[in-house]
Amino acid sequence: MKNKNLKAVAFVLAIFTFCTNLTAQIKTKVFYSNTPTKYKSLVSRTYTTHIIEAPKEFYILKAKKNDDEEMKFAFPVKTNFDFIKNAKRENETGMQKYSLTINAKDALNISLKFSEFKLPKSAVLSIFNEHEVTDSITANENNENNIWATRVYQGNNLSIVLKMPSGEKENPRLEIGVVNFGYKNFGTLFDFGNIGLSAGCEINANCPAGAGWDNEKNSIAMIVVDGIEQCTGSLLMNTCSNNIPYVLTANHCLAAGNIPNWVFQFQTLSSDCVANIGWREDIQFNGCTLRANNATTDFALLQLNNAPLPNSGLFYSGWSRQTAGINSVTILHHPQGDLMKVSRDINAPVALNDIVTGVDCWFLNLDNGIVEGGSSGGPYYNQNHQIIGQHFRRPQNVGNPPPPPCAMTQTLGGRFDQSWTGGGTNATRLSNWLDPSNSGAMTTNTTNVSGLINPITSLTISGASSICTGTTSQYSVNAPSGVTVNWVSSNPSIATVPATGNPVTVTKVSNGNVTLTATYSCGTPISASKAVHLGTYTNSDYIISGNNGSPYYCTNQTISFGLSAAYSALGTNSTNLVWTLPTNWTMVYNGGSYVAIKSPSTTSPPTGSLSVSFTDDCGAPQTKSFFLAYSSSACVGTDPRFTYSPNPAPSTLYVAVASGYTATVFIKRIQIVNTTGVIVFDQSYGTSGVSSAYITTSGFSPGTYTLRIYDGSVWAVYQFVR
Repeated sequence: MKNKNLKAVAFVLAIFTFCTNLTAQIKTKVFYSNTPTKYKSLVSRTYTTHIIEAPKEFYILKAKKNDDEEMKFAFPVKTNFDFIKNAKRENETGMQKYSLTINAKDALNISLKFSEFKLPKSAVLSIFNEHEVTDSITANENNENNIWATRVYQGNNLSIVLKMPSGEKENPRLEIGVVNFGYKNFGTLFDFGNIGLSAGCEINANCPAGAGWDNEKNSIAMIVVDGIEQCTGSLLMNTCSNNIPYVLTANHCLAAGNIPNWVFQFQTLSSDCVANIGWREDIQFNGCTLRANNATTDFALLQLNNAPLPNSGLFYSGWSRQTAGINSVTILHHPQGDLMKVSRDINAPVALNDIVTGVDCWFLNLDNGIVEGGSSGGPYYNQNHQIIGQHFRRPQNVGNPPPPPCAMTQTLGGRFDQSWTGGGTNATRLSNWLDPSNSGAMTTNTTNVSGLINPITSLTISGASSICTGTTSQYSVNAPSGVTVNWVSSNPSIATVPATGNPVTVTKVSNGNVTLTATYSCGTPISASKAVHLGTYTNSDYIISGNNGSPYYCTNQTISFGLSAAYSALGTNSTNLVWTLPTNWTMVYNGGSYVAIKSPSTTSPPTGSLSVSFTDDCGAPQTKSFFLAYSSSACVGTDPRFTYSPNPAPSTLYVAVASGYTATVFIKRIQIVNTTGVIVFDQSYGTSGVSSAYITTSGFSPGTYTLRIYDGSVWAVYQFVR
């Protein structure tokens, strides 16, 4: 059907054409050769530069080949720098732009921590240097902590540009609290991370040892903590099969602090087994919230600030609480902040309690690859591709000096089955987060995010919008398999539906319309509704009206055509509509709106009717008409010829010709229309008309109504409240 509650949105859309990539995940483009034409004007421009001097501690660390903490590579410098106050402000074609370059003097790499971060809904923030551009930062990144951290960029210069419409009333807040000065390499000129830094016995994830694990590889994140520390994490399924971005990592990673500023980089793995080539670094998520953690099994469950997009290519890893039948273990991880590696134990793991730390662990003796610093939190998978734990530590990392890395094949990982119940509270266990409906599931399987449900917006009912003939039709909802879906019909005297099921069969009882509602509960109830019409349509099912319900011509008059409110959920198709208009009128369809345009606009056109003809969903021809007339005032409530009182009118409305017009003006017809376009009162007073009339309003529902008074030539339009 062709929807019919159409609104003029073209102007609003035009305001936001500058913002074409509003995503729930941050995208960074890395230029390995020449800068693409699309970005040349952005990265080649010279911006006002603010230089930040490094403290002496930075130079001491930089002079050393290594420092005592091998996973640290940057020194944090507190700045409390207000970007908005210090940036250069310019106006560009209806936009206001703020720009500035930060120079971290002598740093090898640079990252920023915003201690105040809040973007207006219409703003787009870009952060970049000559080789890397992050240009998709929007209000989607706003969070309850009002803080945010960037990824690590190579070099010591970082430009920041904020753009938003000139009329934006909301003020942006961007205060840079910390600039991290890289004193050790974290990547090279073009690369993110410590490419090639891990031990020579590590195995690229796309080697034969990692064959068949492609889905799980797309759930693994390198975690950068405030530009200083790294761990590994994995997106984790829940039993609701909805897109809640839980990430499993190690509890001891939390010691790095600043959890809301953590940055998660996905799909950072070589496409080759031997050479380090072809990896992506454009999918990153900034910020998270700690949901649960427990030192007893060294687990931490985080929730990303934003959920992956359905087309991101990311997966959620499955898990298992079962401890029997495990015959091999595979680990995916980022040792030393390197590209993703794979390690394997081809034997069954051993359950034990670590006598050094007291942590409940799985003990492995790896046959392929090893683990190192940065592997912490990396998932341990059983042979069924289900997580059974996360990396904790290497028990052989003792001695002075310790054994060579490649000789340390023993490893310990916290047990998932023990983390399930954890410390017995929501803040110390996995169960209530991963199984909020208490289904008792023992396992879940790795799943593409495209197959999951957004728990707020994307639950939908599939099935016909109209049952024109026959007595039954089938409907279903995209709820996870195995859950109980409850159904309700808004009017069982018109259509009935079973109380539960998926799919279900709706049975017609009589003609009319109903709303079907489907609900399933997985922690929080999630619902979807669908309007369904049963039987053929009548002409009264459709409405057509002008701006504010007025048939007046107002320069270019927006015309709404559609179904009555009962059918507002049904769609429309403009190509099926044929318009007939008076002389000098044309109809333009623009972005969902119909606009009746008179030319020339300075002269009064002949009054008359416009009509629209179409074929409805049931295949029947329909025609709907609407009266057009010119008015110099052309606005609701401005015609001085009539009066009405009281307003509000709880029981009676008195309508009369105004003093001074009684000899020349008469009331020939009165209509009252509610906010959904339904005419609730329609009375004609003959060819001679009357000078006044009383209308009983006590039976109307409370709300705002449109009062239409016709004098035989044009309509006067007002509004009142019942």
